Formats: sequence, structure tokens, C-alpha cells
Amino acid sequence: ELLLPTDIDDKGIAYFEIRPCRQCEQLFALTAQECDATEEPTSCPECRGA
Repeated sequence: ELLLPTDIDDKGIAYFEIRPCRQCEQLFALTAQECDATEEPTSCPECRGA
């Protein structure tokens, strides 16, 4: 699975939005779509069953 950066800043530096899962406490990267959503997911894709 290819993981792409969430966004690229004005200097051209790509970055990821990383959050801890509230269920298993593992860190996971948000997708660009999840970052733009009104409410970010609080659990990782594995715990969400995605």
C-alpha cells in the first residue's frame, strides 16, 4: 500500500498528519480526505475495520 503525504506546504515540503488511535494507541496517518473532513477519525483503519 502506497502512503502519500497529506499535504505539501508553500516551500514544497510534503508532510503527513499523524494521530494516535484511541482504541489500540498505535499511530496512524490521516488521508487528505480525512484531514479535510469536518470530523477526523479517532481510530486507525484496522480498528475501524476499513
